Amino acid sequence: YHKPYGGWRQMWVDNQGGLFDLTGGPDEEGFQLTMIRLNEKAPHLRMIWRNIEKDSLDWHWQGSPDGGATWEDKWVLHYERKK
Repeated sequence: YHKPYGGWRQMWVDNQGGLFDLTGGPDEEGFQLTMIRLNEKAPHLRMIWRNIEKDSLDWHWQGSPDGGATWEDKWVLHYERKK
């Protein structure tokens, strides 16, 4: 949680110079972070965590081909805490 921003914010940088600047927070189904688009050519991307339990969750990385009207899973991971 980033208090000055007033919401959740996460930034990912990779070794290729890629930058993912994400904002969001809890929603009615779990937790969602959507990428801040720096220009109109930037893709519409988001991460969603659903079915959040004490020891597991489902993580969806999604893209939108139509400016955010609809979303498609790029990949889905199911995490379970190692016993």
